[in-house]
This record gives sequence, structure tokens and C-alpha cells, in this order.
Amino acid sequence: MKNSPLASPNIVSVSPRSALIVSLANPMFVRST
Repeated sequence: MKNSPLASPNIVSVSPRSALIVSLANPMFVRST
């Protein structure tokens, strides 16, 4: 999922809100996998 746009630092820099979503989504993905 490294190619996923959510992992792209560009989106994080564009909208810091996405960073919060990604940070919250990361642990969820870890639990899913």
C-alpha cells in the first residue's frame, strides 16, 4: 500500500487534516492485517 495516495507525503503537506486521518487509519490497517 506504499503506492496508495494516503501514504503520499504530498497529501499530508497539502491538508494536515489528512495526516490525522492517516495516523488514525494506520493502526486500523495494522489490526486488519
